[in-house]
Parts: sequence; C-alpha cells; structure tokens
Amino acid sequence: MDFSKGFNVQLATLFGIGKIPGGGTWASLIVLIIALYEQNAETASFLAFLSLIVGPNAYRKLIALFDSEDPKEYVLDEVIGTVSYTHLTLPTKRIV
Repeated sequence: MDFSKGFNVQLATLFGIGKIPGGGTWASLIVLIIALYEQNAETASFLAFLSLIVGPNAYRKLIALFDSEDPKEYVLDEVIGTVSYTHLTLPTKRIV
C-alpha cells in the first residue's frame, strides 16, 4: 500500500481494492462478509458513518489524481450501498 498520496485516497480505494479489476465487486464482497460475520447494528452503523463522513473528502482528493469524474477506483459508494442494504435486511444478533 502506497500511503504517499494520503490516507483518504487509500480509504477511497479501500486500501487498493479499487485498483484491481472488478474493484467495486470485491469491495462489496469484503464488506458483505464483514456484515455477515458481525451481524450487528453497531458495526454496520460505524462503517456507514465512517464512509459518509470520510467519503466526500476522499472523493475530492481522488478525482484530483484521475481524469474521470467517476473514477472506477473509488469504491466507497459500493461500501455505503452494501452496508445500507445489509443493515436493513439482515437479522441482528441478540445480546442477552
């Protein structure tokens, strides 16, 4: 991982996953696995909150490096979508 471009760029590409072919699919799969493993609202809420707070700034920094308005390397939108979907549809664990 090359952190010379900043932590926001690394987070926007999900630590390089966005740079591999099918990066958005892989990012969604990783987040889905985390959500299935955890199955609690706190983890999904934390991931969504982190993505929504950091996402816009990370996007601005990433588009400065690429010519496209919607670079394929930016995968936080897939993270937000997957987290939102799993948060709304998966049953949560009961802590007794």
